[in-house]
Amino acid sequence: LKHIDQPFERRSTYTMDEISPLLDKKEVLSQCEKIFYFTLGTLALAGGIGSTTIASLNLLTDFTNFPLHAYAIFFGLVITVLEANRFLAHPHLAEYMKNAVKFQMLIEEYARLFATTWGRALLYLFEAFLLLTSGGWMDWLGFLYMVTLAVFAILLAMSTGKKLNR
Repeated sequence: LKHIDQPFERRSTYTMDEISPLLDKKEVLSQCEKIFYFTLGTLALAGGIGSTTIASLNLLTDFTNFPLHAYAIFFGLVITVLEANRFLAHPHLAEYMKNAVKFQMLIEEYARLFATTWGRALLYLFEAFLLLTSGGWMDWLGFLYMVTLAVFAILLAMSTGKKLNR
């Protein structure tokens, strides 16, 4: 940093060291990852609710593919329950979600894969392809949404893995 007496040089870009020598880069990255985890979880919760809704509507209109729609509904509910834990801190919701917490603990105990970010990315991909079996426009939107979530979950898992290897 330059002394106060020296004239200020105006440039279009500055390095992080010039902006603030007290800024901890690892802490900024950590805060960004926390925000990204929360955002991904919120979007995944919406994706679970949306995919359950899409699969339920498909079941009502096309009963011939009952097993596929039933699996899509089930795994949409699994995604919803796994991601609902971020919103259980609210006191009004916590009372109504006791059964969901028990179900979430059962899933994470018996299907440990879904307790990791990689496992959840695979779950999002699986749900996306279950939604794709009907072929309607809502199914395609749900497919694209869930694949996008899976890609972001894989990127987050890769960045977390790199951070843990250091």
